[in-house]
Amino acid sequence: MKKIFYLILLTSLLACGNRRREIPVANNSNLPSFNLLLMDSITNFNTGNIAAGKPTILMYVSPECEHCLELTKDLIKNINSLKGIQIYLFSPLPFHEVKQYYDDFQLGDYKNITVGNDYQAAFYKIYNATSFPCTAIFDKEKKLVRFYTGEININRVVEATQL
Repeated sequence: MKKIFYLILLTSLLACGNRRREIPVANNSNLPSFNLLLMDSITNFNTGNIAAGKPTILMYVSPECEHCLELTKDLIKNINSLKGIQIYLFSPLPFHEVKQYYDDFQLGDYKNITVGNDYQAAFYKIYNATSFPCTAIFDKEKKLVRFYTGEININRVVEATQL
């Protein structure tokens, strides 16, 4: 586990801010199931329990990545256009860093944003996520419609949720 954590940390330092790439998605790729430790430090939430019926965005972020911080600012700034979308922000970095990120941006104030610690580096394993941020966008039926690595414009995110 420590090897994976250090690999992810090294990757984040080297890959944060890579230019954006849209990765082709396989048809019928379902929303994956993995655990996130929520910011109360007690509750484990399994992404398999995300309800269908609304678009869902999974964002793999690092509290140390400038592009992730800008993306978070853009999310908050455009929260009104994202009201009908379930947004999950999570990081494999140590819990206290994720909690500080959560507190700094007051993310608990937004009903449609959930923040968690990917303590098992599951997203990295599932998607071979080699940079921050990584954004996976799912439709109302929990099918993957877009996957981006690196910087992404909020307008592209909103557009992809309309598919």
